[in-house]
Amino acid sequence: MTEAAGTGAEAKDGKKVMLLHGGWMGEQGTCSGDLWCYDPATKAFELVHVEGVKPAARCAHVLAYTKGVCVLFGGEDSDHVLLNDTWELVLGETGAWEWTKKENANPPSARRGSAFTAIGDGRFLLHGGMDGERCGDLWMYDPAQGVWSEVKAGGKLPAPRDGHGMAFEPKRNAVHLFGGFDVSDTRDRFTLFFDTAANPANDDGALVGGAEEKPAAAGTSCDWVAEPSTPSDPCPRNGHSVAVFAEPNNMLVVTLGFHGGAPHPECSEIHELPFADPSAWVVRKFSDAGGECLPLAPRRLHTTAVVEGKMVIFGGWDGTHYLKNVLELDFAKAEGGAPGKKK
Repeated sequence: MTEAAGTGAEAKDGKKVMLLHGGWMGEQGTCSGDLWCYDPATKAFELVHVEGVKPAARCAHVLAYTKGVCVLFGGEDSDHVLLNDTWELVLGETGAWEWTKKENANPPSARRGSAFTAIGDGRFLLHGGMDGERCGDLWMYDPAQGVWSEVKAGGKLPAPRDGHGMAFEPKRNAVHLFGGFDVSDTRDRFTLFFDTAANPANDDGALVGGAEEKPAAAGTSCDWVAEPSTPSDPCPRNGHSVAVFAEPNNMLVVTLGFHGGAPHPECSEIHELPFADPSAWVVRKFSDAGGECLPLAPRRLHTTAVVEGKMVIFGGWDGTHYLKNVLELDFAKAEGGAPGKKK
C-alpha cells in the first residue's frame, strides 16, 4: 500500500498507537477507506470499526494528531478526483473512535501530496500540495473553531511543491520543511519560526518579514528561514517522511523517499540532523535484537508515525512491489554512520 495517511495518537486507556487511514491499494487499483490501529506493544494492526459517517476512500491525504484530536484533510479518490473535505477523529465517551465532518470550514483548495503537522498549541499547519498546479500556500486549522485560515508568512518562502515533509519542533516552537518536488526533486530545507526570539536570523526579536517590528505571540505571526545547504545534505527527494525527535538529541529525521537516480531511484537511508550542529547530517543504521545490522528496503510513499519515541514505518513502493511490512526504529539505539553525501 502507498500514500496512506498516518499519525501517532493516544487511544483508549492512554495507549500510544499509530493510526493509519486510507491509501492506494495498487494491486487492486483502488483506494482504501479503512481506519487501522497499530499497537507497538503487540506488533499488530487492528481494523477500527467506526459507526456513522466517515471519510470516503482516498490516498495522498494528510492526517495528524494532538491534544486528543486527529485531523484529516484532502487527498484523491479512486477516480483521481481531488478532495478538500476536513474531518476530525476523537475518542467518544465509550472509548470508541468517532468521525465528524467539519462543514463550512473554509478549507484550502482540493489537493493531494501536501505536508501537514500539528503544532504545540493544538492547531495544525498545512503547506503546499498539488491542486492541478503545485501550491506554495500555508494554512492553519484550528479545531476549537473548526475553520481553516490562510497564513501569510514572512521571510524566504519555499517554492510551490508537493511530496515534501514537515514536522514541528517543540523546543524552539518551529516547523521544519524538507524536500519535495517542484519542477524537479529538491533537497532544500526551511524552518518556520513562530517565536521570533528563537529565529537565528532575527537577533533583535523583530520579524524577518518586516511587517511588524515587535515579537508576536506564538502562532499569530511567523517567518520562513531558508537554511543553508551543507556537503552532508540528503540527496534531493520526494515521497519521503520527516519527523522531529526531542530524544536522544533534539533532531530532524528524513526517512527514505524517491530521488529518481539510477540504478535505484528509491532511497534506503535514514538521515538525522541534530539542531545543535545543523551542518552535519548523519546516516543512521539500526540493528535487530541479535545485533545484526537491519537492512532497510528502499521505498517511497510510505507512511510513518512517531509512537513512544520510536518511528513506525508502514508500506510504500520499492520500485517493483507494493509493501505492507512494518518497521520500528529506535533512535536511542541507532548506530552512528558516516555523514551523508550529496548524490
